[in-house]
Amino acid sequence: MDVTPKRGFPGNGYSWVHAPPRRIRGNENYSSRFSDIGNRLAEIQRVATIMEVANLSVDDISVLEFGKRILISSQSEQQFWNNSVEQRTRVDNIFTCMQQLAAPTPTNQPQDNQKIHIFQSMLNLVRQIRENHEIMVSSIPSLEEVSGSFFGARRKDLLAWNRGTRIFLSRLQTISRNIPDPQVSKSLEEDALALEICRMRLWSPDGKLLDTIDAQELIEVQRARSSLAPADCRTICSNILVQTGCSITARCCTQIMLAAFNAGVAQGWEIQCAALQRIVDQLAHLRWASSYAWKEFQVGDNGWEDLGSKLIAHLRQTHGPQETQGPQ
Repeated sequence: MDVTPKRGFPGNGYSWVHAPPRRIRGNENYSSRFSDIGNRLAEIQRVATIMEVANLSVDDISVLEFGKRILISSQSEQQFWNNSVEQRTRVDNIFTCMQQLAAPTPTNQPQDNQKIHIFQSMLNLVRQIRENHEIMVSSIPSLEEVSGSFFGARRKDLLAWNRGTRIFLSRLQTISRNIPDPQVSKSLEEDALALEICRMRLWSPDGKLLDTIDAQELIEVQRARSSLAPADCRTICSNILVQTGCSITARCCTQIMLAAFNAGVAQGWEIQCAALQRIVDQLAHLRWASSYAWKEFQVGDNGWEDLGSKLIAHLRQTHGPQETQGPQ
């Protein structure tokens, strides 16, 4: 693919997350593919329960409306994430509420179980919209094959929805650290990985959809790797990691590069090896679960999985116990 940078990274926040309401004529609207109205209404009612049990103020009615809209948007191609003041207010209200629910309290407080129940309701909503999104993404290749055309606009719509939802989920993961139940963090991590797999199925480094944030992100990753100046590489990697909505794939690649700068440090080398192995395993999982187009990017002599494995071997050879040869 053409790795010539076309524009820099957009600013943080939701300003770049937009899904135009266009549709591809002649194709059935995805929303008609979901006939289980009972499940949809049950999920919306679950959001209502969150608001009622939390005894929120009248101002937080907008949060309930937000929950309804994100659920419905996950079953259609309608516009959702945008930079409106209204939406930013709703998102902020949600996380103000969730932070209050996640705040630690004495274990003998009767509200503890209630808080966990409310937080679990939000997790259930996230799981539902993620599963809806997976169905939407999985249907695209077969539709493209039948029609004989590439659904670029539809993929862009779903990519925008995916990125905005990953940002939302990331904030929820930060708050969940105060929840004592380890299953909460595990559930959110599974949702994050599933959304990344969907992203990789929608966009891959095959030379298509170059006018997307995903393409620009990969350009920056490759630019960091090809940089001849270590300081420039560090700067590019740091800029990638601080971007709101940084993909898991990009984060793994930049972490491998940053770890390479510390390869000569003996202290903590075993911990670094373990962290790198988790990164390599995660990249392999994402590759196998996404699409074949990612194989060249991640495996082989120039692949990121191979680079990470070579770095692990180098650390072990450099800092690990050395074999001593006996007398000849």
